[in-house]
Amino acid sequence: EPGYTRTPCRVRDASGDRHEAQVYLWSSPGPEQKPFASYLAYLLEGAREHGLPADFIRHLAAVPSRPDPDA
Repeated sequence: EPGYTRTPCRVRDASGDRHEAQVYLWSSPGPEQKPFASYLAYLLEGAREHGLPADFIRHLAAVPSRPDPDA
């Protein structure tokens, strides 16, 4: 993704097992950009599908987004 750096990290699942994962961190000069509305919807769908905690889903749903360029 342009503007982001893929960074390895370790995460734990609900059982406490550790896994290797990757996160994308904003690395471009200038202000951080809001996510596109379609990307935020994709994240929310995945959070619900995987049964993430309701507090996290509410927090994610409150993230401001910007219109998709093709909308």
